[in-house]
Amino acid sequence: MANGLADFLGGYQAGNAITEQQQQQRQQNRLAQLAPQVVSGDPAAFAQAAAIDPQAAQQYQAGGDSIALRARGAAKFLQSALQAGDQQKIMAARQTIKPFMDTLKPGTAYPMDMDPGQEMAGVQSFLAQTAHLDPTQNGQGQVQSTYVDAQGNRVAIMRNGSTQILGQDNPKVQIIDSGDGFYGVNKGTLQATPVNTNPSGTAGAAAAGAVGGAAAPGSRASDFTSLAMEFPGVQMTSGMRTPQRNAEVGGQPNSQHLAGTAADYAVPAALKPAFVARARQLGYQPIDEGDHVHLQLPNGGAAAGGTQLRKAPAAITPYQQAQLDLDRDAAAQRGVPSGYQRLPDGSLRAIPGGPADKPTVAEKPMPPAAIKQAFDLQDQLQGSENVMLMTQKHLGRLDAGTLDVRPGAAAEGWMRNKAGITDPNSRNLAEWDADRTEMVNESLRLNKGVQTEGDAARAIKGLMEASDSKSLKQSMARLQEINQRAITLRQQQIGALYRNYGRGPDGEPLEVAPRAAAPAAAGGAAAGGVDDLLSKYGIR
Repeated sequence: MANGLADFLGGYQAGNAITEQQQQQRQQNRLAQLAPQVVSGDPAAFAQAAAIDPQAAQQYQAGGDSIALRARGAAKFLQSALQAGDQQKIMAARQTIKPFMDTLKPGTAYPMDMDPGQEMAGVQSFLAQTAHLDPTQNGQGQVQSTYVDAQGNRVAIMRNGSTQILGQDNPKVQIIDSGDGFYGVNKGTLQATPVNTNPSGTAGAAAAGAVGGAAAPGSRASDFTSLAMEFPGVQMTSGMRTPQRNAEVGGQPNSQHLAGTAADYAVPAALKPAFVARARQLGYQPIDEGDHVHLQLPNGGAAAGGTQLRKAPAAITPYQQAQLDLDRDAAAQRGVPSGYQRLPDGSLRAIPGGPADKPTVAEKPMPPAAIKQAFDLQDQLQGSENVMLMTQKHLGRLDAGTLDVRPGAAAEGWMRNKAGITDPNSRNLAEWDADRTEMVNESLRLNKGVQTEGDAARAIKGLMEASDSKSLKQSMARLQEINQRAITLRQQQIGALYRNYGRGPDGEPLEVAPRAAAPAAAGGAAAGGVDDLLSKYGIR
């Protein structure tokens, strides 16, 4: 018995030693993987590397800072060449900056034929991100901390004691202190944006690899970048252009792209209504060009401006209110059903002879509360898509026999994962545990407040208690069916919300009122009155 115990303890200690060696090797491998990212200035990579080996992380970062400081000179040379539009100087500057950028961004080669407008934005972003390395800056553009003022603006306290307004707060962006400055991290896309201001005192934010940084006077680069960050799947394709680039793409001589007050975006069709509504809320004029959405400042006006950081939708400015009034007046002049006339108070009155068209709700601007409700509903639908994909993945593994959730197999998988001697089932179990939490949370959120809420709670209870493949498959299939019903209900809610503002099921404007199947009977309107008729068609 004693010998057996000694053998067991000896084997246990040997196993621990092997596990520790494996863990150290994994950490060293991970440190080697993180090194290029730390050199390139990635704060998240530095934090991970410092947790493994603080001294090595500091050495990597110091080397990257030295390279970045030397690259700043090349970037300024390229910036001046782009501003001058001198193609010969631009090519020479690209040759100068390429070795630095290839080192700072491992795995990518700096392109020699980049769009000048995008390249200018990238150079501005790089200069803004590395401003803290330049001794001539003296901390002028670095943020020490931020707060929200009474007007809902996020205000930065600079390291030199001055303050700068960064723009309206935004709930989707969290401010993170990286140690040498603050970053705005989009909670949905996890895209990080260094929070900086330029020396002139106007607000701005540089987005890594996108438009931002110390933009030209009057430029809306920070607005355009922040707007793209709010919508996962939306890509900004064009921003500020040089005169040469504008001519190459056939732009108008007075294009707002030249002043940095216009931008183009590739927007998925499903996101267009919400994207356009958000752009209008910020005070920009959206133009749907089919393959892209163009934003610009309205004629004779200015957008709300300012980088969107944390909190609720911005309060409507006087300009935005005026724009809403214009939209409302324009909507009042279209979509009037034939057989009716619009009175000065906005109501409809039947013209003798009977209406030929079905009255519909005229398109009107959506208030911030309605826009937020549409965003929330669409976010729930996006989360439900992930749940459906996870469900299909794990149902497939259960059918293939590569996921065994029986208590004995689950215990063995847990021990294997702890000891670092995993097998396919232990890895699938670990993934199932992680996905199950998200599936439960997203399902509860999707079904909350609709008829399927109770059914979802019962299905989730069965899911958590399942201890074999058969019961788990039944619970997952049941939850998937309930979620599909909830998705249909949410889609109906979105459609009803858009209809209340005279829009189509996807939020698109309805330019022409649809025709009725047949004219109303002559006695129908007289019996109920025009008020009843208007109520019937949802106008009152």
